[in-house]
Amino acid sequence: MIEKLRIKNFQRHERLDINFDSTVMAITGPTDTGKSSVIRALRWVAMNRPLGMSYIKDGCDRAEVAVKVDGTIVKRSRAKGENSYQIKSNGERRRFEAVGTDVPDDVQKILNLGPENFQGQHDPLFWFSLSGSEVAKSLNRIVDLTAIDEVASYLSKEVRTTKTMVEVLTRAEDAARLEVERLDFVDLLEEDYEKLSDLLKLNETLENEAKSLEEIIDRIERIQEEKEISTKAVNEAQKIIEAGDVVLSLNEEEEKLAAIIIQIGRNHALANQKVPDMDGLKESMSLFNEGNTILDGLYKIVDSITTRMGEVDTLQEKQLATEEDLTTKLDGMCPICGGEYNG
Repeated sequence: MIEKLRIKNFQRHERLDINFDSTVMAITGPTDTGKSSVIRALRWVAMNRPLGMSYIKDGCDRAEVAVKVDGTIVKRSRAKGENSYQIKSNGERRRFEAVGTDVPDDVQKILNLGPENFQGQHDPLFWFSLSGSEVAKSLNRIVDLTAIDEVASYLSKEVRTTKTMVEVLTRAEDAARLEVERLDFVDLLEEDYEKLSDLLKLNETLENEAKSLEEIIDRIERIQEEKEISTKAVNEAQKIIEAGDVVLSLNEEEEKLAAIIIQIGRNHALANQKVPDMDGLKESMSLFNEGNTILDGLYKIVDSITTRMGEVDTLQEKQLATEEDLTTKLDGMCPICGGEYNG
């Protein structure tokens, strides 16, 4: 809304301030006192008409007209070398120089005034003298019917688009409902999947138990192999012990023979008082020394056999413990045939 109009050096007005009423404003006065000049000044600001500088008051070189609209001031200035608009709003100023014959867009947006807003004293009656198309154009400039047409067109387009989307979504909903009905078997598949999951877990448990059983069987087989090796070693050791007993027996006989030979030698020395032939006795002594060497080796073998027999006892204890552990884990059932298992 126009709040105030200030005119300087425009036609017959040197300075004029007019405060507009918020409802209806009427300017009255005698003829030729400048009432029409007020309308021309306002039209000059709004439409940059008339052109030129003929409206500048005689004896002045510069004219100004300022309009205050909704708190914003628009000022039009014209002088030799100057043709400008100025906008003052919220303490900020913007100036438009050399505007020529046009009105800056920012000024048009603020004032929002056009030819249809001005009716001169000698102009034809407003709209009554115009054709239908001219009235339509004037009305369109006032209320901007193109905007209404554009909005109506946009809304019509949106309605069509929305209807299309509703139809598409309806078809999609129907298709989805049919798909849901077609996929009723998924519930059964879910039950089968749960059963299969349980079977897979059971199979995994059985595989772990089978692996543990294989490890136990491998341990038993290794123990049996060690037992066979130990049994063979014991048998060999038994043979060696028997041979050692024979050697010990021979050693005792040799000792007796040596004692007899010594006694015979003593007797022979006493009888003949000379050294007898000792070659045979030396040979016997050589055999005796060899027997002692063999006997030492036999003692070592016996010690080794005793050690191995201790290891055999340890292995037998491990075997018994493993068999007891296997019997406990199998719980009396053979993992191969499913029959009773007693160890």
